[in-house]
Parts: sequence; C-alpha cells; structure tokens
Amino acid sequence: MPDFRPQEGAQSLFLSSPADIAIYGGSAGSGKAIEINTLVPTSSGWKRIGDVCDQDILIDEKGNPCRVIKAHDIYIPSECYALTFDDGSTIKCCGDHLWFTYTADDLTKSVRRDSSWKEKRRAKRPSRSTGNKSALFTQRIQERNSARAKLLAETNLPPPEGSVKSTREIVETLRVGNKARANHSIPVSAPWNFPEADLPIPPYTFGAHLGDGHTNGGGFTSADVEVVNEIRNDGFIVNKRKVKYVCGIIGLYRLLRINNFIGHKYIPLSYLRSSYEQRLTLMQGLMDTDGYANPKGSTCEYYTSLPELADNVFELAISLGFKATKRTKRAKLNGKDYGECFTIAFSTDVPVFRLPRKLERLTSRGSRRVNSFRYIISAKKIDPVPMRCLTVDSPSKLFLCGTSGIPTHNTVALLLEAARHVDVPGYNAVIFRREFKQVVSSGGIRDAALQIYPFIGGVYRSQPTPQFLFNPGAKISFAH
Repeated sequence: MPDFRPQEGAQSLFLSSPADIAIYGGSAGSGKAIEINTLVPTSSGWKRIGDVCDQDILIDEKGNPCRVIKAHDIYIPSECYALTFDDGSTIKCCGDHLWFTYTADDLTKSVRRDSSWKEKRRAKRPSRSTGNKSALFTQRIQERNSARAKLLAETNLPPPEGSVKSTREIVETLRVGNKARANHSIPVSAPWNFPEADLPIPPYTFGAHLGDGHTNGGGFTSADVEVVNEIRNDGFIVNKRKVKYVCGIIGLYRLLRINNFIGHKYIPLSYLRSSYEQRLTLMQGLMDTDGYANPKGSTCEYYTSLPELADNVFELAISLGFKATKRTKRAKLNGKDYGECFTIAFSTDVPVFRLPRKLERLTSRGSRRVNSFRYIISAKKIDPVPMRCLTVDSPSKLFLCGTSGIPTHNTVALLLEAARHVDVPGYNAVIFRREFKQVVSSGGIRDAALQIYPFIGGVYRSQPTPQFLFNPGAKISFAH
C-alpha cells in the first residue's frame, strides 16, 4: 500500500520506508548548500567543501566513513545565513540547506518518556496508602499501583526521533518560551571510526611527552610516579636524573628525531586518524600531564600555550565524540604576562585520565541535554557567498561539517531514492513535479539529476520525455 507521510521530517522517513510505493512531496529545485570555505573532516585530514571531489571519504554522524557521490557545482544562493551554536561554532549555509534537529519539545518529551525519569517522579510522590489504613487496604493500593506502572511501561510512547528541517524553518522557529530558549539542537556525533594505525611512538607515551616532555629531547618532568610507570608499561626504560622530578626516557629521543618531532610539539595526522582506542590512549597521556578535572567531575580541561597543539587536541576531543570548546586567555603568574594560553574543555564520563587522583574526580558527564547536543543560538542573514552541495552515500544522508564536526544533511534525497534499484532488470521509476517547467527549467530537478545519474551509469534522453536509461534496462523518467 502507498505510504504517505507529509509531516515535518518526511525526507528521513521516506528514505527509510519499507513500502513498495512511497508518495513524498516537497519543494522543487532547491539547493542544499554550505559555504565553500567550510572545512569537513576526511579520512586524510581536513578539506574545504570547495575542494572536495567525487569519491572523497567523509564522516557521517555515527563516525563511519561515507563516500561523496557527487560534489556539485559551486554557485551563489540568493538567501544565505550564518548559524551559530552554543559551543561557538558557526556554519554558513543557504536557506534551503537541511539539518537534522531536535526541538525543545522533542527533548522534553524524550526525558519524560524515559522510564528512569518516571520512576524518580513516582518515588517523590507521597504514598496514598499511609495514615490510618488497614493492612489489606495498603496491600491492594500497592498492587494496583504496581499493575498500573507495569501497564504504563508497556504502553510508553517511544522518544521523539528528531526531524529534518531547512535553515529557513530553523530561522522561523529559532526560539521558544517567550523567545528565551533555543529551540533547535543537533546531536553530537559519535566517535570517529578508523582502523588501528601503525604508530611510531606508543600513544600514551607520546601524549605524555606532548604534555610534560622536553621539546628538544627525551627528557621528562613529572612528580607523578604513576605517569612514569605508564611510560614504562609502554616498553621504555625511565631513569631518574639529578634534577628533582626530571627523568630520561631511554630511546625516546631517537624516535622523536627520526619522525621529525624534535623541537615541534604537535599531533600528526597518523595519530588523529588512528583507532578509537589509540586516540583515547593518546588523550589519557595528554590529560594525565596537562589536563584537569574539576572537583565536581563534570568538566575536563586541557591547557597549552602552543596554538597548533591546541587545535590538535580540540580535533582529538571532537573525534572521540565530545562536545568541546576552545578558549584563549592570557597566561599570567605573579603579575607577569607569559602570552596566550589555550584551554580545551569538554564533559564526559569516558576515562580520559589514568592518573588516579584525576580519574577519581571523573564521576559525571554533566547534563546530557547540554553535552550531547549543540544548540543553535543565532541565525543571522548574511550577504550571498559562494556555496556548494555535496551528495554522500551515508544511510542517514548526514555528514560532518565544520571543525566541530557538526552533522548536516545530504542533498536531493528523492533522486537518490529513485536510483536505489537501477541495477534491477526492467526497473522503472517516475519522478513527478507539479508543472513541467519545474522539471526542465534551469536549476530544476533534471539539472540536479544530470549532476548525479551519469556518475552511476545513467544516459540522458530528452525524448519522448526526459529520462535516464541504465543497464540492465532500468529507467528513471520525469513527469508532471
């Protein structure tokens, strides 16, 4: 039977529908573009959207690699916005660009439909069985309440799943509650998934070196014997030197020298694109030396005076699935200014420390609603700038953009869905628009198809009706 879902977020529902026939309505000929200087994480580092090519490997919201099916032509939309998030990130995009967001109402319902929240609420309610009641009355009240709680648990509505919205929709509904509360939030991406890498220096030792190691050699300064023991566990011999708290890590200088790490503290791409376990171990080495956990356990911070290392640690935190921020301040001691200092802050219950005195503080990840979502706090109209659409093959149609790795939506889902079965002999699909001019006009759906279908084997034929032919005998036509 046809599956008709004309509500908000229909695009994501449409793509996941198991129905044989799906009727999906939407606006015609709208590009979903992001400013070309926006950086996107790839398997080989960062790239400007303007430099992304077909077949490049990006990252989706689950941290998995996804392939660029088509990097579309650069153009200048007539309506452009700058969206600012509560972590300080800003993304410039067109009014038609799509985002997968949760509204404030979605998040409230998500909390209230959670069984643990309901249990806590019930526990706070005064018992109706107290007072001058018989034991039989009390027993029956308790049995009734238990049965009712069980029934409610079985009939609980599922938590809201969020929906896909255009930038324009977000602008129109930016705030709720007398405009005091941000209405739209985007889930923080999962940790990025990369295979285990062959690293020249064990990641914990390398992270500890970046924190408390000597820039021009294998020396190491630390008052924490546990950190020294972790370095020994990586296979190094650590000898104490005459200066208090200074050690020598035997063999480290050679590894630093042959890998060009002498005199320059930074995190190479090979470490930033290593496996999750290797990146977490690297973070532990960094945090055990130059990291901090506040006494309440809700915030972790890393400090450095090196701008490149600050950027590297920020990227490392983002790649581990943390909502991180980077701040700059002046480092002062006894009235003396020592220059800029950078702070990378995030909240997590992931063990980013091994040092016991720091790890024991890590008791909480803080508020889930604050740390698991990025809230859109501002949407300002800007002058038109060059922008670009990307079509990727992730199941969710999402890929990460910006240095904070914010999930954003793919483009032209209808064209991708129609092309899903072109390898089936005799497959025949028809894509409709209300008027024929919406099919053939400049920037219409035919032009969008011409950017995608030839790449997957489609041959365009304009007569008797606009259509693409695929082997083996498959066809996608356009009608009105």
